Amino acid sequence: MPTRIRAIACRVLTALIVLLALPIAASAQKSDEDRVEFGHNIIVESGQTSGDISCFNCSVYVRGRANGDIVAFGGRVDVEGSVKGDVVAFWGTVRLEDQAQIGGDVVVLGGTLRRAATAAIHGDTVAFGRIWVLVPVVLLVVIFWLIIALIVWLATRNRRAPVPGQTVRQL
Repeated sequence: MPTRIRAIACRVLTALIVLLALPIAASAQKSDEDRVEFGHNIIVESGQTSGDISCFNCSVYVRGRANGDIVAFGGRVDVEGSVKGDVVAFWGTVRLEDQAQIGGDVVVLGGTLRRAATAAIHGDTVAFGRIWVLVPVVLLVVIFWLIIALIVWLATRNRRAPVPGQTVRQL
């Protein structure tokens, strides 16, 4: 009996090891998985690949290959390798180093685009500095406050101030 129990325990242990090893092997094969970070930089090293990358209040450094799009809010995007899709930076900088390859468009809103002479962009390039992003926002705030001032003026224009010495009748 003890040998039979030992054989069953050995089989159970082997099955448990295989079940635990499968997710590790599967995660090692997912080199093109999408990455999203908040406040932590994303680095794709040389020889590595990645899928879509989204970064909020952080920066993206691509030395390898990104097979998707890159979006950075409040951070910079440095590309030394290649990006198959688009690169978008809102309130940040895009820097394309020597031999960088961008398969799609490059859009920079509220920042700057720095491009080496040997960097290639196969799509369109759009870059608006910070002033061009702030102007519409400031205009919207001014229009909003003017509308509020108009509403307050319309609501209070027919009110008369009481004359000193005059009693106010209560209804």
